[in-house]
Amino acid sequence: MKELLELRKIEKARKPKFIRKDSNTLKGKTRTKWRKPRGLHNKRRLNKKGHQKNPSVGYKSPVLVRGLQRSGLSLYYLRNINDFKDLNKESHQAIIASNVGLKNKIKILEKCLADDISVSNIKDLKSFLEDVKTNLAKRKDTSKGRKTKRKKEEDKATKKKEDKKDKQDEEKKQDDVKKEVMSAKQDKKTSHKGIDVKKDTTKAKSGHLARSVPGTKQ
Repeated sequence: MKELLELRKIEKARKPKFIRKDSNTLKGKTRTKWRKPRGLHNKRRLNKKGHQKNPSVGYKSPVLVRGLQRSGLSLYYLRNINDFKDLNKESHQAIIASNVGLKNKIKILEKCLADDISVSNIKDLKSFLEDVKTNLAKRKDTSKGRKTKRKKEEDKATKKKEDKKDKQDEEKKQDDVKKEVMSAKQDKKTSHKGIDVKKDTTKAKSGHLARSVPGTKQ
């Protein structure tokens, strides 16, 4: 196995980088991505001498070592704690999936640290766990601070509304009192010693009748 891994290492070092045709005229990431040449007179498609090489079967690594890590172990994806059942230390190297959450990741890493399992995408498990835990504690503190601040603002707003309502109620009471006072004053004006004063309408009627007689002027 070690001999095959060494052979794969040598062959991979010899293997050229397969860049798309006319990469010297292109800019950005597109020049590094491989695209099969399809032109009728394309020299790379025809494998002409003096041109860049195309990917072929001959560049493959040995069958027994294909897909293995440098240590000779195959990758085993961990998504939760239940995945540890089928993990074999001798033939597998653990790798944490990218869609795993932070809390779940902490549990998996603690289990790996306890069982002495190496993780390919994390070098130092202890330092990584310490950093993650400190960051989580900071996030909790900030979230608590935000909640307390929000609660204070809500209490302040409710108090302001209550004060406004009390003020409006007081103003309404004052208006009611004013209206009662004004109505009492008007009642006093209209009444004279408890007897209602009525208008004398006889004069108005006589004047109206006099106007209707011809030759009279009012």
